[in-house]
Amino acid sequence: MTDIKLIAIDIDGTLVNSKSELTPETIAAIKEAKSRGIKVVLCTGRPLSGAEALLEQLGLDHAADQYLVCFGGAVVQTTAGQVIYERGISYEDFVDLEGIARKLNIHFQAISSDRIYTCNKDIGKYTLYEANLVNLGISYRTPEEMRGIELIKAMYIEDAEILDPAIAHRELFEKIGSRLDLIKKRAQTRVFRHESSTKKRPRGALF
Repeated sequence: MTDIKLIAIDIDGTLVNSKSELTPETIAAIKEAKSRGIKVVLCTGRPLSGAEALLEQLGLDHAADQYLVCFGGAVVQTTAGQVIYERGISYEDFVDLEGIARKLNIHFQAISSDRIYTCNKDIGKYTLYEANLVNLGISYRTPEEMRGIELIKAMYIEDAEILDPAIAHRELFEKIGSRLDLIKKRAQTRVFRHESSTKKRPRGALF
């Protein structure tokens, strides 16, 4: 039997239960793996701030030799916060994505390592939900004020009955789709998400 050296595991819908909680059995299993010298790496669309409480419960927090893959693979870092790999989105990409949101009249947010940004003063309910889930503050900024802010990922986020017809306008995404991976994710809501990654490594189904 091959020795297991590493376990990579998603958080939402996998590591945690339907209440976004770790069960005692899961905690025990992860700690048992760690005690055997197996690396346990959480892989998530969340930032570090959204995984810290779970890492603490698992005994993996604030360590220079424990790792987290976050922002859907756009950032790899130690659980102590040292960034090993990062690939963000450019200001030009942000402007194009935000412009599409305005045309479609849907909520859009962009995320840095420590904050969620929106250019819509009418902050969406799911932006508030996301901020609470991942423990990040929200800031309103105009597109011009976003210049110079290092962004990692962005997403359009709405109820399915609003979002699905909006993103059916595929012609709006042709230009930017050649530069970015555009991924549609279904969770508690249907989310159309761009996650920073190269076009050489597809990460999901293009809508």
